[in-house]
Amino acid sequence: MTIRRLLRPGPILLVLLLLAFLATGISYVLSTRNQQVLLQREIASAQKEGIPLEPYQLIRHVAVQDNAAPDYLEADRVYKLWKVKYKPAKKRMGVDDFKPQFRYSHEQLQQFAKEFASLQPVFAVLDRIALKSDCNFDRHWDEGPKLLFPEYEDMRSYVRYECNAACVDAELGNIDSAFKRLQVAQRITEHTGKDPVIIAWLVEVAAEAIVLRSVENIISRVPLSTAVLDRAEALVRSIPSPPALNYYLAGEMISQRITVRMLPSMSEQEMQGMLGTSTPAAFLLRNRALGPTLERYSIHSIREFWKDMPTSMADFSSSKRKVFAFQSALASDTSLSGMLANMLTPVLSQFVDTLGQVEARRRAALVGITILRSHLAGNPFPSALPNCGVNGMDPMYDEPLHYVKVSNGFIVYNRSPDGIDNGSNPTLIRLRFKYEP
Repeated sequence: MTIRRLLRPGPILLVLLLLAFLATGISYVLSTRNQQVLLQREIASAQKEGIPLEPYQLIRHVAVQDNAAPDYLEADRVYKLWKVKYKPAKKRMGVDDFKPQFRYSHEQLQQFAKEFASLQPVFAVLDRIALKSDCNFDRHWDEGPKLLFPEYEDMRSYVRYECNAACVDAELGNIDSAFKRLQVAQRITEHTGKDPVIIAWLVEVAAEAIVLRSVENIISRVPLSTAVLDRAEALVRSIPSPPALNYYLAGEMISQRITVRMLPSMSEQEMQGMLGTSTPAAFLLRNRALGPTLERYSIHSIREFWKDMPTSMADFSSSKRKVFAFQSALASDTSLSGMLANMLTPVLSQFVDTLGQVEARRRAALVGITILRSHLAGNPFPSALPNCGVNGMDPMYDEPLHYVKVSNGFIVYNRSPDGIDNGSNPTLIRLRFKYEP
């Protein structure tokens, strides 16, 4: 009787369901354990390759006498007070109204000089900052994607004010003051790039462009002389070469790992705010247990980029090709792993390109100064780009920089990011040195 009951459909179905549930559980445990094993292998490989994986590895120690961070806090306090009190004496003639690309009368320049004088308390702090070789804000790197960098906006403003005041000083004949201001601006620019994250490098690139454009404006607006060219060339050559780009990639690795670890405790609103509403993001919202898999994909993609990041201009071209190839392959990967890796990995091909853009801009300035030295000696502007050695080469495309004569001056430039030569339409040229007195 007992055997017959056990052989009825109901008990058999129950047993089968229990077996299926048990098999699913065992499979899940084995799968989870397997993912953990694979993750640990990925972590071990990254550690062997010297890739930082934990927040403490981003901590830098800077001597107190070399650290400008406390001075920036003081500059921020003084700058905020200035913004509250500052009112321009004349309409449309305040410090924020000055545009270095415009031409102004002597009276207008004198008015701008008075306006910039109101910033003297801020400039005094920035002069002290320029004496410091490093800057460490002691970031809380364990905050991951929630970490903010509020200082960058003001630091970029300081660079702009110093450069604009330098242009005014130069046109009023105060060359020494002008180049002193540019040196201060350049030191602030260097400080912005001290944090090991991509945004720090991008802010440094933008600030350096302001400095170099100011050098260009001053040379074009003041009487040409050997002394001015010497000061300009010394400033351009003093700009330090950037560190290996892996330095900035380190912070992205830490941030990604922390992001993955935070996912299980995030609300759907927080996840959507961070990841968007794409297909991979929606998949994550429904599968919060993907932590080890997602972390492994993230580490693996960064490792692939890490090994190909340029360490100097010597390997820029080959590194750029490898990074672009991997980025393209990653973007075309429609598998789950590819989509997840794409979602977490920044577009590093554009990041690598900035290294070439920075160097191209510096080289164009040095070539322009060389041409002006020849012109100062009595020679006419050349009809074609002269041979300037490595400075005459465009690192972006492994070809000579381009050159075009305009009105009573010239432009040394490179092709635009889309590869187009805009020499016939100079208004479209971005990376260049322009002399047009």
